[in-house]
Amino acid sequence: MASKHTFDENTNSLAELDYAPLLDKILELSKSA
Repeated sequence: MASKHTFDENTNSLAELDYAPLLDKILELSKSA
């Protein structure tokens, strides 16, 4: 179970890293719109 818990934490961390630049692009698009 410990390995699964660690896997979930790693997945959440990767998601945050991937969404950060996407949110920045969305903000830029909304400003230019």
